[in-house]
Amino acid sequence: MNYFRSILDFLSYSDKYSNLLESIRRQERKINLLIPDSPLAYVSAGINRDIGKSVLIVTSTPDKARRMYEDALFWNNDGVRLFPGAENIQFERLSPDEGVAHERLVTLDKLRTVHISNERPIIVTSIQGICQSTASPEDFVASKLHISVGQNIRLDEIVSYWLDIGYSLEAITEAPGNMSRRGGILDIFPPGYENPVRIEFFGDTVESIRFFDPYHQTSINTVDSVIVLPAKESLQ
Repeated sequence: MNYFRSILDFLSYSDKYSNLLESIRRQERKINLLIPDSPLAYVSAGINRDIGKSVLIVTSTPDKARRMYEDALFWNNDGVRLFPGAENIQFERLSPDEGVAHERLVTLDKLRTVHISNERPIIVTSIQGICQSTASPEDFVASKLHISVGQNIRLDEIVSYWLDIGYSLEAITEAPGNMSRRGGILDIFPPGYENPVRIEFFGDTVESIRFFDPYHQTSINTVDSVIVLPAKESLQ
């Protein structure tokens, strides 16, 4: 039993909270509330649980969004996603941090599959996160690649394709967005994974797929397939 989740039951004793749920169920277009930042994550987790719908929290800055995300994790560790925004807004003409872009791409992928997984996540973002341009749903879906053992792929073509969707070719693969090639072995570190993936080819056929430690370059475990997300948001 999640002790902290059970604390959400205390919300039911609040008439204001009950009225809020009724307003949401009636799908009222505008509901005015004044909730301080600290209990907002608590109330949002309650709405998420009691209504069974996704909740979007938009903060004024990326830093506040990250703090709100950490607060929300306290109440719902499995169902909270961060859609961060770059600290440097676009008209300053500074490239968003790659780590931010990767985190945004992973959240976009989770949102795309909520109807399949039946998840109803809490999404935390900022004004910058909402305004920052990203890939269209069509481009995003088209750019994902599912690699399976036994699949036939032309190695040169896949390397060229991954370069086009944001990966950088390095001597060794150490960080998300990196890939490297040694003969018939292709290493790649897709956003969303804790460790990079090593794909071994026999000719044009995928012979094995395994995760490996990026620091010691040692194998961790083998898998039958892997999904490779793009490494950048601008896909046109």
